[in-house]
Amino acid sequence: MQDYFHLPLLDRFEKETGVHVDYQVYEEPDEVEARLRSAPGSVDVVIIDSFNLNKLRKLRLLHPLDKSAVPNFTHASPTFTNLDADPQNGFSVPYHWGTTLLAYRKDLLPNPDRSWRLLWDPALKGRIMMMQDSFESLAVAMMLNGRSPDTVERADYEEASAMLLDQIDTMDARYGSYEAIKLALQDGTIAAAMCYNGDAATVAAEEPNVDFFIPKEGGTMWVDCLAIARDTKDAAMAHAFLNFFMEPTVAAENANSIQFASTNAAADAHISPELRNDPRMYPPEEIMERLHLVPELDAERDDLVNKFWYNVRSKSISRTEAQKENAQRAEVTR
Repeated sequence: MQDYFHLPLLDRFEKETGVHVDYQVYEEPDEVEARLRSAPGSVDVVIIDSFNLNKLRKLRLLHPLDKSAVPNFTHASPTFTNLDADPQNGFSVPYHWGTTLLAYRKDLLPNPDRSWRLLWDPALKGRIMMMQDSFESLAVAMMLNGRSPDTVERADYEEASAMLLDQIDTMDARYGSYEAIKLALQDGTIAAAMCYNGDAATVAAEEPNVDFFIPKEGGTMWVDCLAIARDTKDAAMAHAFLNFFMEPTVAAENANSIQFASTNAAADAHISPELRNDPRMYPPEEIMERLHLVPELDAERDDLVNKFWYNVRSKSISRTEAQKENAQRAEVTR
């Protein structure tokens, strides 16, 4: 994500340490694994969701965490530590957490049904977007089917995949990166989309016609983590970077800027009231009960996700290429 750090804080870290920060972004989590494999030593710190963290850990692509070099780790909320994806936080520290929800344009949908079903509404054909994220997209279909996203039942994945394939056919559903969805919401080329709550809040702050909600069927809850690459060229500085962003006032300033909830318990006192009191960012207990923590990516789940996402992704790409060709032909005939 382009704005997943408050950039002035990166400048501050540079001034305090004398080390230049080269902030690079990626569109899909798989890019992290590819980069760590193909260019060892080119990355020191990565941001990765807990779903994929387990995979990187088991592939031995991460550097063991020395907690003595990250004293601010003590500020992390117990809710977001010792996750199944990284027991005892042997390789990571929690960074931010949030939910995947539904964002929409109020000028195009003044009173939307607060359900994921909105993304299958025939009236919105050609005007909805899905995340280019295998698990998250399958999870939406599962929740609509009354299934839990942490299922490992093949039939549940098959059913969810069929729904997404049908959505591409009947709704002309487009798949896009986080940034593409934000841009489409901002310029009004779509009416509704899957979106991370922090991204939705950022767009809504700039475009009053954008609003968002956690659907009645529920949503996924995820934790993004900071981890050190196995082949880092400066493990001490990488640990210092993690420690810097776990300092409570720094964590709060970062959260207030990028509009994602902090995993730092000690930062709560410094979080802006607007962010801390927004139930879409810090959901109350009754909403939390409808959220599903994204499970760890074990071998069985990885196989199911890859198998049933392949057809969806292939069809989405084919449809997008066909639409581009048709647009080019229309341009030529003018």
